Amino acid sequence: MKLLRLCLILHAPARAGTCPDLVCASWIQMACSSFRALLTQACPKRTNARYYRHVQRRSVLLLLGISGLWGSSWIIAPTASSLAPPFALAAMLHLEAAAWLLCASIFMRKTMRASGPPITSSGRVPVARSLLLAVLLFAAPAALLIVAGEHGASGWAPLCAATMPLMLALADGLAAGSLILPLSAAVGATLVLLNGSVPFAWNKAAWALLSLLAVATQASGLRMAAVQLRGDLGPHPLRSLVRSLALQCAVAAVLLGSVSFVVEPAPRLAAPHVWAGSELSAMLLLSTLGIAVPYAALLWLLTRSPLCTHQVVVTQWIQFLVAAMEAMVLSQAEPSTTWLAAAVALAVCVLLVLWQPGTAPGNSALTNLLESPFA
Repeated sequence: MKLLRLCLILHAPARAGTCPDLVCASWIQMACSSFRALLTQACPKRTNARYYRHVQRRSVLLLLGISGLWGSSWIIAPTASSLAPPFALAAMLHLEAAAWLLCASIFMRKTMRASGPPITSSGRVPVARSLLLAVLLFAAPAALLIVAGEHGASGWAPLCAATMPLMLALADGLAAGSLILPLSAAVGATLVLLNGSVPFAWNKAAWALLSLLAVATQASGLRMAAVQLRGDLGPHPLRSLVRSLALQCAVAAVLLGSVSFVVEPAPRLAAPHVWAGSELSAMLLLSTLGIAVPYAALLWLLTRSPLCTHQVVVTQWIQFLVAAMEAMVLSQAEPSTTWLAAAVALAVCVLLVLWQPGTAPGNSALTNLLESPFA
């Protein structure tokens, strides 16, 4: 208390005739600063742990919100699937997502110029790294899933995607003890939820390996982004991520468009096809809610939050659960007891995995978090 009183006396305005309200405001501000400094020096571990929990709660809320939007985009996919061949459609969606991200990057740059000093360096992700991420995150998984779907193995894609958190936990050496049970149980719950709603072609199980390879490729890209992008973001990390993601989507659009030009025949129409409003809306929502917004949030969480990589990709479980519940509501079908039990089990697995503290090396250590805050 003596130190606090001394700080108040030293920081009080010395000139006569100063407004009493300004004096009180100055005293209160100095008192809060002094108290915060004393608290940090007295119990640094407690203060750091409290800040860590606060950041982790914000990260989990962002994760849940973006997963809900991502899962809602699954309902729109059948509407857009008839607009063009699969490779051409994937190229158009990625090109549109790149355009949205580029516009967002330009808007953020203008906003930063108007609200602060001139931007000297905003961080730049190396072009070679962005090109590699474009192949690992977008082009290769999309191509593999399209080929698997054309051979009747599309029903295996959600089940293979449910194994991504387990893959990343094994890669980080964390799938042991209390983690192995929820990571494995979520795959079983996904299988139960899919049984009956998506036809499984067991004679096409060999093509399902392509879906599993697509998931493994995307998981390796996410892990590389979590480890290597952290030091390339500069003082404006969100704009650096959005700019790099725009380049990745543009490169993926070029690659998928090239494949479409080679393997897919050009449509021959007697009359020009006029897209309906629902088709244009589906394209817009899929490019924004299915690619641009969720992947920007995903890379932000991987590089700037205390969550581990396997915790961030729990979005695969949440979006599938949201899509399954929306499909059940739209079809007006009565869920069975087994379906409800599997849905509850999947939700419990999500909570158990997110409840674990983030301890992934190079991504979520508390010292790295305090050196580059999430705010």
